[in-house]
Amino acid sequence: RMDAQRFRLRGLHDEEERAPEGAKRQKPAEEEKSFNPFAFWNMITLSVGTSIDALAVGITFAVVPLKIISASAYANLFLGALIITCTTFVFSFCGISIGAKFGSKNRKIAQITGGVILIAIGVKILLEHLGVF
Repeated sequence: RMDAQRFRLRGLHDEEERAPEGAKRQKPAEEEKSFNPFAFWNMITLSVGTSIDALAVGITFAVVPLKIISASAYANLFLGALIITCTTFVFSFCGISIGAKFGSKNRKIAQITGGVILIAIGVKILLEHLGVF
């Protein structure tokens, strides 16, 4: 009798709703939030990461002369920045769209594939610096 009152106070009316000790209750499917890759904060995070990469490119532009077209240095700098901006937008948009569709269906495979690719790139760069390639 005391257990039944305690569960009613907590909002648990049935013994079946009670989760085993130490186990978390699962949310119903309608309560689960789905990942929206185009949500405001997701896009802000992506843009900050892209901006850090662009900072490195900008420093490179300042150190290495850039000549895309025969015009002033500022025109070449602007054109280079415009090309990088457009390319980054297109690849980011495509990557997020494909990742959202493919990743939700094959999340584990996508994570493993991404990890293997990153490790392979790291090993390639290491071997190049060591003079193997």
